[in-house]
Amino acid sequence: MKTSHAASRVAALAVALAFSTLASAGTKPVLVSVATTPALGPDEFTLATQACVAGTRSSSPSALDACDSAVTIAQTELHVARSSTMSIYAVPSARKSLALALSNRAVSRWMAGLTAESDIARASKLAPRADFVQTNVTALATPRAATVAAR
Repeated sequence: MKTSHAASRVAALAVALAFSTLASAGTKPVLVSVATTPALGPDEFTLATQACVAGTRSSSPSALDACDSAVTIAQTELHVARSSTMSIYAVPSARKSLALALSNRAVSRWMAGLTAESDIARASKLAPRADFVQTNVTALATPRAATVAAR
């Protein structure tokens, strides 16, 4: 992992979060995609996150694998950030990246009819004030069948 990629990507998060709605009734779950940094190009986390979002949107069987990859990469980045001499700056960004990956995986699992509670609970602990986490905590509390039936 290159620190410059992670730092640039996370710095761009506030500007580049693209919310995509998946349901049309009640509170809607959201997927968050990460934009690439033109100067550096996409990094592994960005590519995995984009694959997770695209796969979930299209109900691809590979969506969960891509979401798992994004979570694994973000966990590694958080571990590296915690051991960094610049951890005061790196850890908050890495926590938000992991929350983003967990939140996306929770939505993907929920859309597939699987349990998503542990992922969204972890995301909520990592980034309790993040809009995408708050929205998904509420949205994923609704059984998928009820949301689909309400369309």
